[in-house]
Amino acid sequence: MPQTVPVRLATNPSIEYQPGVVLVKLKPGVTVQMAPGTARLTSSAPSLANSLRAAGAVDARALFPPQTGAAPGNGASTGGLARIQRLTLAPGADVPAAVAQLAGDPAVEYAEPDYIARAAVMPDDPLFAQQWWATPTHLPLAWDAATGALTVTIAIVDSGIDLDHPDLLDRLWINPGEIAGNGVDDDNNGVVDDVNGWDFIYASNNLQDENGHGTEVAGVAAATGANGQGIAGVCWGCRIMPVRVMQTSGIVNYSDLARGITYAAAKGAHVINLSVGGYANSRTLHTVIQNAAQTAVIIAGAGNDGVATPFYPAAYPEVLAVGAIDESGQRAAFSNFGPWVDLAAPGANMLTTFDGGSWGAAAGTSVAAPVVSGVAGLVKTLHPDWTAQQIAAHLRQTAAAYVT
Repeated sequence: MPQTVPVRLATNPSIEYQPGVVLVKLKPGVTVQMAPGTARLTSSAPSLANSLRAAGAVDARALFPPQTGAAPGNGASTGGLARIQRLTLAPGADVPAAVAQLAGDPAVEYAEPDYIARAAVMPDDPLFAQQWWATPTHLPLAWDAATGALTVTIAIVDSGIDLDHPDLLDRLWINPGEIAGNGVDDDNNGVVDDVNGWDFIYASNNLQDENGHGTEVAGVAAATGANGQGIAGVCWGCRIMPVRVMQTSGIVNYSDLARGITYAAAKGAHVINLSVGGYANSRTLHTVIQNAAQTAVIIAGAGNDGVATPFYPAAYPEVLAVGAIDESGQRAAFSNFGPWVDLAAPGANMLTTFDGGSWGAAAGTSVAAPVVSGVAGLVKTLHPDWTAQQIAAHLRQTAAAYVT
């Protein structure tokens, strides 16, 4: 996929979107296809055929295409996801105008831009000698009860991870339905040889981190402990499922984020960590979140602009929104806040894994969220029969009061 050069919404410059792309959800029974012998889109609904032409749409692809032979419950049919189309517009087409045109069509349930999310991370100081946050979060006491289990999987939907990092290489999730290197889609989920996860940027099983963000997030959640080197992640006995949705530049299209979340849930992730977000409230993304939250605890960073404006996907009610505190136990100055934030976790001077096999300090709600994801993994280890909803409720109810 080409790298995105985002455009800012004129009515709200804090919201960015992918130029030349519109996401639409068709009403039941409506189809879109290429007219035979032409390069023109048409539809089973005459009004929509006209709207597509007026909007400048030149191509339509299902965001969640049907998966031949896929087992029931793969997620594509839940909530009408199979009716969501990714429309490509002609060069120079006006995305907001196209959205307005399509949203007003009676054959369309909704239309919206393909919004952009960005990494919720901030630069910080060099390597620290200790993980200061382990004691105030009572991790040593928690580790007396559990350090995680290989049967518990935390999906890091982000930029991939450093596959060769000594603190991460033993933590990789292994897809039980896929045979490595045989070039066959053994588990019939629409992608080939996704042995450890999937890269939705290059449609590849190469999960190597090109940005570094996912490596930092993964280390906080689940870096290997008691191995004589580096750090100990919160759930250092859990598995990591890397799902790449972030471009090298740090940009994340909402459509790629939606596909990554759906993949992680369909492959059985117990916890899904989303250390990315934006200020656009997307119906596509919310639909995906609602579906995934039925089986996975979804945890997201609240954002780093020090504002009360809802930040998505964290602000969706199905998601645990995580703010950041500093070493004094107070809200970090950069952390977003407000009644939509569920709880907070350490997010300043966080020692974690860095791309290239090293360790360093990071800050932001990006590294606060995986603290909570790791704790969710520990809870799942101790209570394997608990549902995602029970684990989320337990975390909300047992967290210390958070003053915003």
